[in-house]
Amino acid sequence: MHNFSINSGKNEALEFPPLVDKPEEENEVDTWPMPLHDLPVEHQVQQALIVVAHRHPHIAKAIATFWGYQEGADYLKQLIFDGSDPKSHTREGFKADVLTALLNLQSLHVIKRP
Repeated sequence: MHNFSINSGKNEALEFPPLVDKPEEENEVDTWPMPLHDLPVEHQVQQALIVVAHRHPHIAKAIATFWGYQEGADYLKQLIFDGSDPKSHTREGFKADVLTALLNLQSLHVIKRP
């Protein structure tokens, strides 16, 4: 078993900040990122659309246009299961990050009822 000791003098000599706890008077804000599923739905949708728009801006625009309607659900389903863009009729599939974003969008999509 290893015993690790912290030599704060060595850290300061190397110009690293000292390894000490902050005073309790300082109010620390939790800076851990929130898991995606804990973020508001609108934020999750926007983040997924940004990922899609990075590689396929016309697809992101179409998703945003039909968001909340049955046509939007159908479009997402076609994109995911066919692995192609209906506009260009190519069947090359999507990169992993785009496919993940599309799947997230599909899971978040709710059809508005009149």
